[in-house]
Order: sequence, then structure tokens, then C-alpha cells
Amino acid sequence: MPTIYLNNGLRIYMNNREKGHNRPHVHVLYKDEDYSFAFDGEQLAGGKLPRKQFKEVQLYLSNHQDYLETLWQSDF
Repeated sequence: MPTIYLNNGLRIYMNNREKGHNRPHVHVLYKDEDYSFAFDGEQLAGGKLPRKQFKEVQLYLSNHQDYLETLWQSDF
């Protein structure tokens, strides 16, 4: 998955070679911190993302769930 750049310095990417990760998720980079989010918007790991950035990530995920699911199943 190419890195997606959102407003407010957010970068979203997916690792297709992560072993042992049963729940589909993306990684979000913000100010050199790494956060993990399930496709439904639930934060799985990382510290507390600021509210404005958290809402932006949730909006992106809700609008792109089908695309993300397809990527997760593929060998990109």
C-alpha cells in the first residue's frame, strides 16, 4: 500500500508481511509516533492521538473500508 498523506501531518500505511496479525489494520504515523487502527476506526495500539487527528483517521477509515479490505487480502 502506498503511504497515504492526510492533513495535519498524518501518514497512513499498511504492512502486507506482518505475521500473526489476524485483525486487519493500518499504521498511522504522526509526529514520529506509530499508532495502529482497525479498519472500523478502533485504535489498537499507540499512545493517545490528538482528537483532531483521531477524527481525521476515523473519517478516512470509514470512507475507505472496502479498499483497505481488498488491500489486506492482496499481495501488494
